[in-house]
Amino acid sequence: MQWVKKYWDQNYPGGEYDPLSRREKGAPSTVTKSSAAAPSVGRTSAASKRATKTPAARSVSRGGRPSVFDNQSASVIIDLNKQIAELKLTVDGLEKERDFYFGKLREIEIEVQESLETVEIALAESGRTEHEAIPVLQNIQNILYSTEEGFEVPPEEEEEANKALEYDDDETF
Repeated sequence: MQWVKKYWDQNYPGGEYDPLSRREKGAPSTVTKSSAAAPSVGRTSAASKRATKTPAARSVSRGGRPSVFDNQSASVIIDLNKQIAELKLTVDGLEKERDFYFGKLREIEIEVQESLETVEIALAESGRTEHEAIPVLQNIQNILYSTEEGFEVPPEEEEEANKALEYDDDETF
């Protein structure tokens, strides 16, 4: 491990890596300077060289042209963020509306179920077999439980998994 550190200290110039100049000129001249100075300075030189790097030095090497694209990109990003915020507000409104109507349908479903149970109990007590409210309540239930054409109810895998996990009295541990 120590030899890797020594090799790094001798061969790392501490500046930005410029692959184009390295390909054109070979190793940069700063490598030879740092390799001669590295043994005398010691371990702190590599750390201090890395600490002196600043983001401003990186932005200077980019040039002027990408800043035009950065401004265009920034305006596009701002527009997209505005659209995202608007869409989030729309989604929130739609979710509130969905929950409101779902709650109303749930209340109707409960009321219909209770009414059917009440009518069936009253019929059983009176000995009658027919009541005028039963077909209406059953039609309302059919409407509430109907699905779109082509809609398939997903298989009830959870119930099957739960049945498989039920405790077996014959099994011993």
